[in-house]
Amino acid sequence: GKTADDDEYMAAEAAAMKVGDRCVVSLTIGATKGKVQYVGKIPTIGKGWWIGVQYDEAVGKNDGSVKGERFFTCPLNYGGFLRPDKVGQHRRRGDGDS
Repeated sequence: GKTADDDEYMAAEAAAMKVGDRCVVSLTIGATKGKVQYVGKIPTIGKGWWIGVQYDEAVGKNDGSVKGERFFTCPLNYGGFLRPDKVGQHRRRGDGDS
């Protein structure tokens, strides 16, 4: 497997996500829902791929910018950037789930 030192770290996981997807994120306070707003690389915080999420509640750390660089726009404390393995796709009922 690739390590966090690799420029393509989490590339396969990131490829499964796209902007506009509803998602579920496991935070220390519990699972929270949101929307994928960014999929890509953010070298200023670490090599490899990142997911920018706009949470449904004010449980985030930013407004879509990190270290002075803006990746998407949302209200303050509704944004967060996570590794793709921390972001799960939110499956709506009726999408073939039992």
